Formats: sequence, C-alpha cells, structure tokens
Amino acid sequence: MTPPSLLISVLIVMALTPVMFIIHGWMDNFMSRWVQDTVDDASNLLDVNVCAVDWANLAHYNYSESVDNTLIVSDQTTKFIKILNQLNVPSKSITLVGHDLGAHICGQIGQNVNGEIGQIYGLEPAGALITTPPGRPLSFRLDKTDAEYVQFLLTAKGSASVSVGEGHENFYVNGGAAPQPNCGSITNNTGDAESVIVLLCSHFHAYNIFRLSMNPLLVYPARLCLSWADYIAGRCFLNRMTRAGIYSTKQGGDFYLKTSALAPFIMF
Repeated sequence: MTPPSLLISVLIVMALTPVMFIIHGWMDNFMSRWVQDTVDDASNLLDVNVCAVDWANLAHYNYSESVDNTLIVSDQTTKFIKILNQLNVPSKSITLVGHDLGAHICGQIGQNVNGEIGQIYGLEPAGALITTPPGRPLSFRLDKTDAEYVQFLLTAKGSASVSVGEGHENFYVNGGAAPQPNCGSITNNTGDAESVIVLLCSHFHAYNIFRLSMNPLLVYPARLCLSWADYIAGRCFLNRMTRAGIYSTKQGGDFYLKTSALAPFIMF
C-alpha cells in the first residue's frame, strides 16, 4: 500500500512512450517552480511522458530522518516502475532526474532494478551523511552502476553536494563549486545569511542548467579535463568536447565548462 505521504503525479499519460521521472530533494516539493518548469520543458521539447514524484511530507523532517526516508520513496517508485514494465514500458526507456537527496533516490531505484534504467541525471546529489561520516554504502547513493548511463551535474560540490562525481560523465559547472557566477560572491564581509543564500543559489543552479539543456538550441559545451585549474589554464584545449545535460554524446569522463552570470547562462 502506497504511503499517503508519497504521491507520484502522472502529469502526462500516453502509452508506450519513454518516461521521465523528476524527483525533488530535501525540504522541497513537486510544486516547486523548478520541477514544474522542468516538467513543462520536458513535455514540450522531448518525446517523453513526465512523472513528478512528490515526497514532500517525507522530505520535511530533519535532514537525518529525511535521508532515511529516501528508501521509502525509492521503494514505492520502484513498484510504480515495475507496473510500467508490465505495461510494456522497458526500464531502458525510463529516465530519472533527481536533485539533492532526489538524486540518491534515483540511484536507489536503479539498484532496485539491477541497473537497467536507461538514464539517470544526478543534479547536485547531496553529500552530507551520504559520502561524509557516518556515510552510506554505495547501494544507498547514486553512482554509475545504477543505470546504463549516469550523469552528475555539480555546481556546489563539497559544500551542498558530493565532492566528486561518480557517474559515467561528471560535469563541473564553473569548476563545480560555489559561488556560481549568477549567485553573487562570498567575501569576508558577507554575513552568514548572505553566505547561505549564495550557497543555496549555487546548489539550485544545477537544475537550471539541466532544464535549459533540454532545449537543443541552448548548447553548454564542456571539455574533458583533469581539473578546473587545468581547464582555466587552457591545458585541456585540445581535449574532446561534449554537451552538458540531456544532449551529451555520452563519451564518458570528467568535463568542465564555464557559464555566464545571466540566463540562459551561455558562455560565448
């Protein structure tokens, strides 16, 4: 029986079409602007059905309890996906998109179906109590064994999210760390409240880039590189490139890119 605190909202229903799930993170809900905008853009720009997973009542606990609650969400969403399988929607045609703790819910779902999910996009996967002490086992968190293709998109690594991507491809936007150019800056004169705002803005910026990347006309070119320092120094200039987000050519590796401070954040 599905807990009343978990709702999978099927926003578009059409048979035998690929399905994308959008899963929010801690202290969030499926009516958030980013979720609704991502649903709208996905349905308009991609040939997919879209489902939003609302686990708000389980996500609005203290952080530690919400981490534990992710297993409830992944279990129930897995059951829904298995119903889709019975309706001839194969796991490989399913895409999971998760932000923060939602990214690890995606990973848990992938584990539950033996890595047969087609694609997972982890947007700023949470790091606290996941990869930091006491930490959780690999089966609990998102990594490249959870789907045929796993992409990490990092914008506040090491502070609001994991420090290192564990996907087939990992994209480090502006080095992957806060502050992002569109979020202001942190100086010695910045108060605690302002610092938190800048950090959260950077943490949320990952879903801006992902959502915008669904528009084939908006290209976020990224270059294979060993580090942000090497990227900035131009030492990766001859390395191969791909696009961050949904239209990646899925070559594998760690990629770096710069974005501008103003939407749509294209760096010309």
